[in-house]
Amino acid sequence: MTTPTFSATAAPCPAVTASVPLLDPPGWAVAQRQLFDLLDRAWRRCEPDSKVFSNWPQLYLLGGAEDLLTACERHWERVAGRPTGRFPRGESPLTFHFLCMAAPERWREHAIGFAELCASARTDAGRRARSGVQDAAADFAAAGLVCNALLMSGQDRYRERIAERVGTWLDRAAADGGVLPDNAAMAGALAAVHATGDASYLDAVRLTLDAIIARGRTAQLSAALDIPVPHGPFPREDHGWFDVHPMLTGIPTALWHHSAATADRQRLERLRAGSGYDWCTMRPIRSEEEAGHEEPWLAFLCGDDPGYPERVLAAAQAQVRHRLARMDRYRDRETGPANGQADSRADSLNWQRSNPVVTEALVQLTWGGPQVVSDGGLQQARVRYHDAEARRPGLPPSVAALVSGIDRHATLVELVNLDPERPRAVIVQAGAFGEHTIGEVRHSLCDDPSRLGGYGPGLPAPTVTTAVRRVDGPYLRIDLPPSSLIRLSLELELRTRTPSYRTPFDAREEGS
Repeated sequence: MTTPTFSATAAPCPAVTASVPLLDPPGWAVAQRQLFDLLDRAWRRCEPDSKVFSNWPQLYLLGGAEDLLTACERHWERVAGRPTGRFPRGESPLTFHFLCMAAPERWREHAIGFAELCASARTDAGRRARSGVQDAAADFAAAGLVCNALLMSGQDRYRERIAERVGTWLDRAAADGGVLPDNAAMAGALAAVHATGDASYLDAVRLTLDAIIARGRTAQLSAALDIPVPHGPFPREDHGWFDVHPMLTGIPTALWHHSAATADRQRLERLRAGSGYDWCTMRPIRSEEEAGHEEPWLAFLCGDDPGYPERVLAAAQAQVRHRLARMDRYRDRETGPANGQADSRADSLNWQRSNPVVTEALVQLTWGGPQVVSDGGLQQARVRYHDAEARRPGLPPSVAALVSGIDRHATLVELVNLDPERPRAVIVQAGAFGEHTIGEVRHSLCDDPSRLGGYGPGLPAPTVTTAVRRVDGPYLRIDLPPSSLIRLSLELELRTRTPSYRTPFDAREEGS
């Protein structure tokens, strides 16, 4: 693999100009920009603590306000910048990973330093001297920190360290029936795939999932529900599997999204067929990972729920407003014991439950990816965006995006410029880390672009056709005149390039 190089001069990329006039803005596009506006107001309402702002730099990468990145950097330095234990090293770096994606040059030194906690033989020796010979699943998840430094620097020693650490855990799993603990398996396996290009690391995730599914049983979820729901055991100790819960689809969804393999898609289809409920059902929930809507999203991608984008955006808005109200309710209350009794309504977890930034809907709809795996995971995406004018990651103001299909050879994207006066320019990036190649793009084309502004009552709608353009690279620039839209069908060649934190504003060596 080629080591990425960075410079201040942007490399050229193919460009396409949108020519279809925006006659009637789609509801999802209006709702998406409303959510961006609400989130920009919401994060300014609180001073976060620890996990509460783990997805704030993710919002910046999606297209959040420019000063949000500065706030994230300040908060990270204050409260979350020094995790050294096994579990914090595995879970808490989500904020850090996103900061590195957003501003790689500023965070390079930090990325290398944190990787040394996991990749240095000297550090390992010191830890063994203090703690004895031991390991934990969170160390497997911490492979994400080392992969973060690899994406930043391209240094082969990090690649080797990831392969060594993940390989050690796979050997342990093989001796135990192929089962790995927790969703650390997904985070560690993806780090190894990014580092080595060897997709067989994902087999460890498949073995664990299939072991859980094989030991599952169908049970009634509660007395209020008469529909049996499949349950699966999650923890396992020496005495066997225990603590049966309803099956969750986050990890199998992330697995299929990365691999695009038929067998991984079929596993999801079997889970859906045996679920006992309609996957188009939208529930107003948010898990600790700020996720939980994989099932209706998958139904949407299958073409079964065309109304999902507007419904999930409405649910996200409702969640933001609920959390803002919750913050106001508890803002001046003391937490913990009061008068000798614990106040369960204002406990120490309230601020974790009150993060006013929700990103799952935007990740699914704009990037065409699942929410990031919480235990040290790295973001997955079919596409990301950069504002060509502002030279920063994320959608430009007034631009909305919808990924409506992520088949192996066709990623369907719609871009809309809602601004009636200002043109916008978006650079579409293939993959979260530029690891895919856009072979060609099929895009919508108006038969007469000069008719922009000439349509109206009594006039027929403009005829829209399709044109084809070769790209053969990770970036495609889309110029959006005022009140315009474009539909793209991207032929993506998955994982054909070296993943890195490079941006379209960096010149790159050939093959990087």
